[in-house]
Formats: sequence, C-alpha cells, structure tokens
Amino acid sequence: MTCHRCQKTLIEVELKDALEHTRKKFLKRFSRSKDIRVFDPHTLYIVGSYFKDQSFFLYFDLNRNQMKYGLQKKRFFVQPVNMLTVFNLPWFIFNLLYSNYFHFLYKGFCTQCHCKYRSGQHSKDECAYNIAYFHVLRDVLNGDIIHTKRVYEKCVESNDGEAGVRQAYLNLNHRHKKTEVFFDLLSIGFSVFLWIFIAVYASFPMFKVLLQKLLFYDAYQWKIF
Repeated sequence: MTCHRCQKTLIEVELKDALEHTRKKFLKRFSRSKDIRVFDPHTLYIVGSYFKDQSFFLYFDLNRNQMKYGLQKKRFFVQPVNMLTVFNLPWFIFNLLYSNYFHFLYKGFCTQCHCKYRSGQHSKDECAYNIAYFHVLRDVLNGDIIHTKRVYEKCVESNDGEAGVRQAYLNLNHRHKKTEVFFDLLSIGFSVFLWIFIAVYASFPMFKVLLQKLLFYDAYQWKIF
C-alpha cells in the first residue's frame, strides 16, 4: 500500500512504535517519568470523565490493573476501602474475595510490561494488552490523548474481527455503562435497605420495652385517679 498524498510505501509498525512516532512529532513536553502507579479520587475522576463512565466497575478495573503494575504490592484490597464502603456492601464482599484471589495467584512478574501475572497465564498478547492499557491511561492523564487517540482507533480497526485479540482502548472506551450504573444503584440500594433493616431490628426490643413502660405508667396514673 502507498500513501495517497506522497505515494511512499507504507510500512506496518507495532502500536508502541506508532505512539513513539506520534509523541516525537507532536508532544515535545512528553515525559516518561509521568506514571499511573498512584490512583486517587482526582485521577480516577479524570479517567472516568474522559471515558464518560463513573461506575464502580470502571474504578475497580483501574485499581485492579494498577495492582498488577509494578513488582511491589501497594496494598491488600484491590479497591481501596473508605467510609463509603458501608453503603456498598456487595462490592466490599466482592473486593475482599478478589483481593485474596489476587494475592494468592498473581505470583509471576513480566519485565516487558512490568505487570504481575498468574503462573502460566501470561501470553504475548496479554503482555501487549497491558502495555497498551497503561499507555492509554498515561495519555489520558497527561492530556496527550488528543494526539494519540487516532493511533489507538487505527489499532482497533486493524484488529477488528480477529478472535481472541483484546484491545485496551476498546475495553476502556466501549463499556456497558447503563448496565454498570444499574448494578451500582442496585448494590447501594441493597446496602441502604440492609442497614435500615438492621437499625429497625436492633431498635425494636428497646422500643418494645419503652412501650411497656409507657403502658405501665398510664395504667398507674388511672389507678391514682
């Protein structure tokens, strides 16, 4: 194939080479020191805003892949636990179970993509996926995505229809957002209902005793008069 503008022969390059070329051409301020090893509510909000998704599913996916990145283990829970966890109990239970699963099975480490992996479960495609995934996140957080977005889209188009090929940009950008929001609301609603039930169940004996005292006091007053 040749370029329709300059008629030069086109060559096929890997995603990382295409991104490197784009950065050299457009992004003079790009710094490799910028990293995504630390997610906080602000950076999560930036990524969620770009992909128009603020669901717990996206946040868990981001934190799970962040846990995979780097040799050092950052924390026990995949999704950091805070005070809001009490209003999302199903997610907390899933978070607890998956965190144990992660620490028990993710023992290997790849020096190419700098990610932990399950023993015998790290293929070349998985390694390329991890590299592309963190490239996308860095570009979103650095603001470089305005230039590299087309590179990712071309990569998705070139691999469209290939069975078993996972695309990091596609997985981040095309999610079942309505379904995810529905289950988020369902999880929060269940948690609120459960706490109300516990509060009513715990307070019912005290209310019963108070009611008995009021009835006794009322009967005592009638005896006096």
